[in-house]
Amino acid sequence: MFKLATTGLAVLALGLVAAAPTSAVAAPPVYHHHRHDDVHVDYSIHGWKTKHFHDHHAAHDLAGYLRSLGCSVRIAHGHGFYDVLYTCPPRMRWFHEDRDAHRFARDLRRLGFVARVHHE
Repeated sequence: MFKLATTGLAVLALGLVAAAPTSAVAAPPVYHHHRHDDVHVDYSIHGWKTKHFHDHHAAHDLAGYLRSLGCSVRIAHGHGFYDVLYTCPPRMRWFHEDRDAHRFARDLRRLGFVARVHHE
């Protein structure tokens, strides 16, 4: 491993790095999963909700999506139909963009969630 021996060389090396040409297009910001931004959505369901499907794939797609949100999900099936039963304890999800938070809350409300957008 190469190690700089003196402070002068370290300063010179840092100066060279800083003087390197940069591209005209800035790199997008890097977001980490633990970063909290300015907008978040609190959501939950009180009691159990049910969605009725005749398509096996649609029922299982919704069940997978709800599980990814942290909800408890059960699928009941009968003669050609599928009922997706779900409930969700209080959860929170952070967003980088205000419009994404409002779209997420709107979509959850369509599924019977209580969803509130909060601006920090």
